[in-house]
Amino acid sequence: RKESSAASDVYKRQPLSRKETCEYLGVCEATLWKWAKSKYLVPIKTGSKVRYRKSELDRIKFGSTSDPYPDKSDG
Repeated sequence: RKESSAASDVYKRQPLSRKETCEYLGVCEATLWKWAKSKYLVPIKTGSKVRYRKSELDRIKFGSTSDPYPDKSDG
């Protein structure tokens, strides 16, 4: 399919927009905001644009086992 090929081409380039990042990771923008606040995924800000490094997205998608939201019920 041409569409899936075009979509995969988008994800090969760096960096990705918020929308592309949400689609790539399967999360919503609120999750990106929470991850940025907890420094789990720090965006690149250039003027009013926000972008995300593909290497960081791949770390989260394929390799990270650390929980971005540690259990807060201990306190």
